[in-house]
Amino acid sequence: MNTDTQSRFRDNSVDILRGIAIFIMVGANMSPLMVEPHPIFYRIYSSMAAPLFITLVGMSVALCLSSAKPGYTLMHFLKRGFVVLLAGVFVDIAAWGGRPFTTTDVLYLIGISMPLIYLAAKLPRNYILSLAMLIFIITPVLQYFFGYTKYPTEFKLDGSVTLPIEHQTSILNHYMIDGWFPFFPWLGYIIIGLILGKIRWPGGGRINDFSGNQFIWSTLMSIIVGSMLCYFAPGDLYIREGYSEMFYPVTYGFIIVSLSLVVVLLMIVDRYKYLAIFKVFEKLGRNSLFLYIVHCIILGRILGKIFKQIMLEEYLLIYAGFLFVLLGCAYLREWFLDKWEKFNLNIKFLQ
Repeated sequence: MNTDTQSRFRDNSVDILRGIAIFIMVGANMSPLMVEPHPIFYRIYSSMAAPLFITLVGMSVALCLSSAKPGYTLMHFLKRGFVVLLAGVFVDIAAWGGRPFTTTDVLYLIGISMPLIYLAAKLPRNYILSLAMLIFIITPVLQYFFGYTKYPTEFKLDGSVTLPIEHQTSILNHYMIDGWFPFFPWLGYIIIGLILGKIRWPGGGRINDFSGNQFIWSTLMSIIVGSMLCYFAPGDLYIREGYSEMFYPVTYGFIIVSLSLVVVLLMIVDRYKYLAIFKVFEKLGRNSLFLYIVHCIILGRILGKIFKQIMLEEYLLIYAGFLFVLLGCAYLREWFLDKWEKFNLNIKFLQ
């Protein structure tokens, strides 16, 4: 998510990465519209949205704290997190017709995590890394001992459940272990993002470029090792109500591969960020929270009610049209902000 710091000190590469995450996420969240089984290349592709999007949250916090202008306190991140939680409540009600805080939406993870990441940022870097590693290491252990549901049942506004599951785990378990975006392991991704941000922005407005070769061999080796783990220990790979990302549940192999690919994307974007296509992604990334809310409402209230069990070809056409609409919404929002600057304090947070 963007923060208001970035209006003074922006990193175009991070905006582009956030836009790429939005681009992939829109397609991933359209999964229930498409006939199953989903192609394996699509499952792999759609699985990258969440790791990229969530890791960038930690990088955004690091960007705030590295700004040349001081003053970002715990209260700032508490307020910011509260705003993101309110956005999650709005999405639950307006898009999905669900009871707030029962869906374990990604916005709840981000909203609760922001002040926690601010506190973690005060620790020495090796302590921060150890905290992330601990979260990743114990995640499968927690899944084993406390259970991992095939589908985290949610509650509609009228109190009924979306999908009854025998021996369903609790909502607390959903938040911690087996929901859509539980703290174990996704808080670890945010912490890794914080570390990447500290490396990238050491302070004083300086940016360490990732386009060099210093990370290439270690990252490629990590991808190879992680891919082997994914192959030999893929996990259950549940498909939840049509959502077929390959992290239900998250495994060690997936964590290694996905984080390595985040670094690869950062290296690629740093090297080629002036390409024209990246300008489109940058526009999406500068309006990420706003577009997340808009795309959920369109999916929940329009597309999800019109299209059912469509073929891949139809899916791709709708996907392209949906992205075009969202890009138009991004331009419209920025035009609105520029034209009515006096309203910035009220709506600028939707970034």
